[in-house]
Amino acid sequence: MLESLKINNFAIIEYQQSVFYTGLTVITGETGAGKSLLIGALALLQGQRADTSHIKSDAQQAIIEGVFNIEANTKAQDWLRQQKLFSRDVSESDAKRCCIKRVIDQSGHSKIYINGCVCTLQLLRCLGKHLVQIHSQHQHQVLLDKDSHIDYLDHFAGLSVLAEKVKQSYCAWQLADKELVQAQQEYEKAQQRQDLLSYQLEELAQVDLTEATIDCAYQTHKELAQAESLEQLCVQLMDLFDAKNTEVGALLPLFNASLQKMSQLEQSRPAFKEAYDLLCEAFILCQESFSLIRKSQEDIEYDPSRLQALDEYLSTLNRLARKHRVHPRQLPELLSKLEREQSRLKTKHLSLEQLLAVRDNAYKQFIALAADLSHKRQLKQEAFEHKVTGYMRLLGMPEAVCKVSLHSASVERSSISVHGVDRLELMLSSHAKLAPLPLRKCASGGELSRLSLALFMLTQEEGGSTLVLDEIDTGLGGQVAELLGKHLVELSKKQQVICVTHLPQIAAKGQVHLTVKKESSIQGALCSRVSQLLDAESRILELARMFGLAQLPPPLLREVCEQWV
Repeated sequence: MLESLKINNFAIIEYQQSVFYTGLTVITGETGAGKSLLIGALALLQGQRADTSHIKSDAQQAIIEGVFNIEANTKAQDWLRQQKLFSRDVSESDAKRCCIKRVIDQSGHSKIYINGCVCTLQLLRCLGKHLVQIHSQHQHQVLLDKDSHIDYLDHFAGLSVLAEKVKQSYCAWQLADKELVQAQQEYEKAQQRQDLLSYQLEELAQVDLTEATIDCAYQTHKELAQAESLEQLCVQLMDLFDAKNTEVGALLPLFNASLQKMSQLEQSRPAFKEAYDLLCEAFILCQESFSLIRKSQEDIEYDPSRLQALDEYLSTLNRLARKHRVHPRQLPELLSKLEREQSRLKTKHLSLEQLLAVRDNAYKQFIALAADLSHKRQLKQEAFEHKVTGYMRLLGMPEAVCKVSLHSASVERSSISVHGVDRLELMLSSHAKLAPLPLRKCASGGELSRLSLALFMLTQEEGGSTLVLDEIDTGLGGQVAELLGKHLVELSKKQQVICVTHLPQIAAKGQVHLTVKKESSIQGALCSRVSQLLDAESRILELARMFGLAQLPPPLLREVCEQWV
């Protein structure tokens, strides 16, 4: 339960610290006084997103702090224990309170503290749903959306946990189905790619693309292409060395004749010996060079047919290289890369089969849970109808009948939803002799309000949380308001109830009465102030205002209002 609420610079509330108690607390005041600001502050402590509009116009930040007694709230205790967020100044076994603080700055960001620990908005929302339940004045309009109707039956029948499992199972199945569809699309693309790879690999496989073969082909082609010219050059050199009948003569015969003449000089003049020796050495070198040229000529291989074959091979390499936009010497690497890609694509078929199995298994699990949920809903349908009808009759519709149109959809994947295989819609008849019709076709605003209240009264449960009602009595009055007030009193015996109301019939039932007034601050700006009515006299005056009896003489006014207090 909420013990205290401290507000600083929130909207038009400059500073306010309110204490709350067990039982029924009513909050009243003129329209626009700022009653709903207290509910808005609690909504922020519950996890509502904050923005700069929550900050008072002349302030830099807004601060909201609430203290909750969680001694009877086992869900909140368990959550805090799991998150290790119990207050540090008390032992875990004695932890009875939870303090939540939000600081909102001009940037729109807010800092959140749970028992002094900085936390995220997501964590606050998880805790907030265990601490506070807020029902707004326009909640009955949600009933026009038939998709929300099934939640009321699940809550009444105690099937919320199973319904959540069905929802999670449905989401898991949808996720698996989405992954499978994406994989199938990728697989189709992979198949097209694989067809192209098969063609490319088959084309490349017709050519020997080993690196050694390509290197040898280039080298051999170069040698064969030069063989004919080399052989002609060797013939010319050999003719130059030892040709006969040439105009200039050959080198070797000339060397031989020169040596013969030099030997005569050497014999007659020893001074020519060094020249003779050099000429002998040159003659020997020329002979060796001639022998090497002749041997090399014999080794030259000129094979036109082989050269033609190599021309065709290299032409094929160049064509493939241009086609794949690589250098001919990179074709072996390309071949290896394409083979690896083809191998990877073949494994995609196995992944597709695995995803198909996962999807089918998720679908079977969902259908099993949904069928179980559907069966349990059918068992509770009649009791739900009876209870809702009973509450509506208590709320001033003595002939009302509420029926549930519950249809189990076929197990076709197009007709099931996050709620399972059921389609549920609330049907209403204002008279027992009239056939129930869907709400959107027959229900007036007042009837929707009463049905919303009936569902609210039906689905409340104990648990130590604080129930906050923000003008849910809109459109009601008279005896119906009196009946609702009595129900709230009974409900407040099980949990704390805070009710913002304009009806004196409900306000008179409050065990604690708070009023909200709009006043001028010292600076002249309007601000809201909350005060507690502690004595009977002040309560009588507030009820008189609400009844519109403020002009009556005091004795008569007191006599009238005391009938309600």
